[in-house]
Amino acid sequence: MNSTERTLLESFNMDGRWGLPGQPVDGWIPGRAAYSPVDGIRLSTEEIFEGDVPGTTGQIEHDVIIGVTREAEAVTLLHCRGGFGKMHFSRAGKSITGAYRAEFMMIGEHLSSPAEFKYDALRVSFHNLAEFVGVTGFKAKSTNATITWTWARPSTLSATLGDFAVRTSYSLNFGHRLFGRPAND
Repeated sequence: MNSTERTLLESFNMDGRWGLPGQPVDGWIPGRAAYSPVDGIRLSTEEIFEGDVPGTTGQIEHDVIIGVTREAEAVTLLHCRGGFGKMHFSRAGKSITGAYRAEFMMIGEHLSSPAEFKYDALRVSFHNLAEFVGVTGFKAKSTNATITWTWARPSTLSATLGDFAVRTSYSLNFGHRLFGRPAND
């Protein structure tokens, strides 16, 4: 599954190796990043990161945690807070797992600081956005015998979200055959 196939409405997991910016890749530790619409973004690691010590809040804080999934996708987790997961004791010694929550996840790129999370432009596609905003561009004209449907590109909707200016652009795409004879005729 690549990043374009993920949605904010569906849960997913990404197994990989995780580390801190500037840390050698051979020192990264195995773990799983998980997203769910209910729980948000979580990272569970098989160990804690070198130097992890709880801060004054009792939590471990990292501005950035980076990773590479088994599918070779670069991942950046921003504003991570967490702590020690579970402690295990064995003949080989003790191990402590890590458990973190992140505010943001960037798939496909490694960022070394939250300041790099600023872009000049960002393009996002929403399937069926018209259902949420109530603007489709379709108009129906009917007579006793026929119904004629037309589509015209709706006006651009604009809004401001904090530092972001948001604008919509509509397009009409037919991903499959809607009319015509069956293919085997």
